Amino acid sequence: MRNALTALCVLGLAACGGGEKSDAAVADSLSRDLQLAQQDSTNPMADTAATPAAAPAAAPAAAPTAAAPKPKPKPAAPKPVAPAPPPELVAGATFSATVPDTVSSRTTKSGAMMQAKVGADVKDTDGRVVIPAGSTVNIRLDQFKSAPTKGGKETFSASLVSVIIGGTSYPIAGKVDHLDYTLKGRGITGGTAAKVGAGAAVGAIIGKAVGGNATGAIVGGVAGAAGGAAVANETGDQDITVLPGAQVTMTVTETFVKK
Repeated sequence: MRNALTALCVLGLAACGGGEKSDAAVADSLSRDLQLAQQDSTNPMADTAATPAAAPAAAPAAAPTAAAPKPKPKPAAPKPVAPAPPPELVAGATFSATVPDTVSSRTTKSGAMMQAKVGADVKDTDGRVVIPAGSTVNIRLDQFKSAPTKGGKETFSASLVSVIIGGTSYPIAGKVDHLDYTLKGRGITGGTAAKVGAGAAVGAIIGKAVGGNATGAIVGGVAGAAGGAAVANETGDQDITVLPGAQVTMTVTETFVKK
């Protein structure tokens, strides 16, 4: 645009100068100016607004920081479990055992000990074994006396005093409720023989006196001996006899705990 104005000014001056320049010179100058104007018109105008520089790209937003996980609460410590109480036999519990050997009041006196084997597990009210099968119980024969005569009354009482479990003896309090036994006569012993002899002697004397001869004495002696034997049998001791396999039943009188 500026070059075009310049060219127009030149033309005006040329027209005003009239005689100083020839028409050819004017035309030549005008042609050069037009060429320059065309060349300059291809360039962008200097006064055009400048293209604003692109704004710098915004930095990418930072990713949000993940919140730290909360620590898990520690589990509560388990409460200690109290150990279960040991099995026990309460007072009033009953059980039985078997006597393995022969026991007789003829040779065993009051206060002696007798043993018996437990045949089955003895359990508490919860079903736990207190006295296992095969254990041995010790029984004290408090009163163990023979009957003084046939048909007389023997004297018997016994107490449970201890039990052997796994080779260890434990005290236990109890009473014997029942023991299988029989009464067995002793037969002709020193005392009963004396009774038989005395009867025979008395019979011989009576027989001789009645018969008046030796035959009467013999008959009387036999009869007297028979009478003496009968008296001896009636007055002889009847021993308490416990045979192998006899059952004994016991009741615990104080709570038993194996310690």
